[in-house]
Amino acid sequence: RPRAPALAAALAAALLGPSVAQLPPQELNTQCLLYNGDGCNHIRDQTTCLNSRDGRFFDYLDGRKIRGEPCVWCGGKACNGKDNGNLCEPFAWVIGNPARAPPTVWVSANCIDGRDVEASLARVRGFSNGPPSGSSFTAVDGGVDKACRGVNVYDDGKGALIWGGAKQWGYSIWTAATLAECESFCKSQCVGVEYRAADKYCETWWDPISTTASVPGYTCRRKELACLTKQVHGCDRIASKSECLSSRDGRNSADSVYPGFPVDGSPCAWCGGNACHGGSGAVCEAEALLKVSQGP
Repeated sequence: RPRAPALAAALAAALLGPSVAQLPPQELNTQCLLYNGDGCNHIRDQTTCLNSRDGRFFDYLDGRKIRGEPCVWCGGKACNGKDNGNLCEPFAWVIGNPARAPPTVWVSANCIDGRDVEASLARVRGFSNGPPSGSSFTAVDGGVDKACRGVNVYDDGKGALIWGGAKQWGYSIWTAATLAECESFCKSQCVGVEYRAADKYCETWWDPISTTASVPGYTCRRKELACLTKQVHGCDRIASKSECLSSRDGRNSADSVYPGFPVDGSPCAWCGGNACHGGSGAVCEAEALLKVSQGP
C-alpha cells in the first residue's frame, strides 16, 4: 500500500503532468524558469508558479536559500499551513525546512520537458503589468553594451555580507521578453534597469546607478524621476530642505568633489542641515555622490 507522501506525489503528477512532477532538488533544472523579482510568495496562480524561480534581492531568509530557488506550488493551499495564505514559495523554504511542516501536496517548477525561457514566457500570459505611469528611462553612458554599476565600475550590486554570510543585492532579478517589459518591472523605489536580450535577463536596481562597465550584450538605463525638479546647477547649490527633497541633480558630473563622477539624474539628499562632506559647506548633495564617498 503506498505511503501518504508517495500517494501525494502520484496524485500531483497525475493532476499536473510529468513536466511538473516532484523532483529532489539536485535534479531540478532551472534554466528555463522565469525570474520573479517580487518572489515566489507573491504568485497566486499555478501556471506562473510552475514556470518561475525566485529573484528577490537577498540570498537567504532564516538560513534558507531564497534567491534563484525554483518555485513550489502547494496544491492551491497555503504552503506552510499558516494564515499568510501563500500558495507558492521557494523550494528550500518549504521542502526540507526543519522549522516548517511540508505541504501535503507540492509540485516544484522545473525544466525536465526540455523547454527554454521563451517557451516558459509563452505559457505565462500577462507576466508584466505594463509600463508604470509617468516613468521614462535614459541610457547610461550610451546604454548599449553597458552593464549597470553602483558607486564605481567594480560595484556590480552584490552588496555587503549580511547574516549567515549571505549577500543583500542592490537589485532584484526578473525575466522579461523585451527591454520595455524589463522597465515595466521598475516600480516604487527602483532607480533603473539592466537588460540582456539574449536570455531575457532583467535586473531592477534599488541602489543608485552611478556608472557602467563595458560588457557586450547588456543595456543599462536609469529611470527619470519625473516628479523631481531637475537642478541644472546641482543639488549642492540648494540650501532649503523642502527644495532639496523635491529635486534631482542635473549636472553631468560632480567635478568640484570627484572630477568626472556622473551624478545626472541622481535624487538630491538632505544632510540634516550639516555639511554633506568635508571641503564643502553643501547641506544638500546628489545621493549617488554620498554613496561613493562612503565607499562600496
